[in-house]
Amino acid sequence: MVSLKTSRVIGYSYAGICLVCSLLLIINSGHMVKVNDRLSGRSTVSVTCVLTLVFSLISMVFNILLIFGLFMHRANFVKYYLRFVTTVYAFVSIGLFIGCIVVGIVISDNVRTSYVEELSISLVSATVGFCILITLETLWYILVVWILKRVIEVIRHDAAQLASGEDGVIIPDLI
Repeated sequence: MVSLKTSRVIGYSYAGICLVCSLLLIINSGHMVKVNDRLSGRSTVSVTCVLTLVFSLISMVFNILLIFGLFMHRANFVKYYLRFVTTVYAFVSIGLFIGCIVVGIVISDNVRTSYVEELSISLVSATVGFCILITLETLWYILVVWILKRVIEVIRHDAAQLASGEDGVIIPDLI
């Protein structure tokens, strides 16, 4: 088992890395929203980059909420971030399952029926690839949930120590 002090450091490190990643994603997608077409000289708006920009802004808000919860010892804010991570995990999982089905349909439609061996190898390879992605995503989700639950335990432990302090001050909001 990891000590409370180590869990606190891991939580701060995770929050900092997530905040930096969100900031970099905002900068990157902000630059890519307007794509210049070199052939025609016109610029177009990339829908994918706009959606990425919106998601990165939402992610930035939740990352700030996580950092605020860590610094202010508010377990509720960390729980909100945990719900956000769970929602993202659910959407990505659904997307990967749908992607696996769509890729299977596209591969089946594009390969001639006379090449049954190539079709089966392509379908098995695509399915294995998606299974690996789903497994990696699930392992990442388990790691993040473990980190966040340990951070919540640290916050509750700190709140319990404050509540049982010698000065007799009880702060129920921190629990």
